[in-house]
Amino acid sequence: MNLVTLPINIEEIDYAELPKLQKLSVETFNDSFRHFKASKDFSHYTLKNYNYGQLAKRCSIFNQNSISFTIIINWPVILSLILRLTL
Repeated sequence: MNLVTLPINIEEIDYAELPKLQKLSVETFNDSFRHFKASKDFSHYTLKNYNYGQLAKRCSIFNQNSISFTIIINWPVILSLILRLTL
């Protein structure tokens, strides 16, 4: 049996990480859905759903009772997940 080691990066998300998270989120969304003909709606969708306020809310950055992490798997395509832990 062949085992493959995947390059995985796990980082805690704080407010300073939002630009990086926004860029990654928009790129992942566009890579996933760019083959659809409705791509003209992508810019509106990404502006509405991946702005700093929405990302901070989704990651509970301002919630003192939770910690959020990004989990990035970079093989063969980038897969980004957000894991939120409530304390």
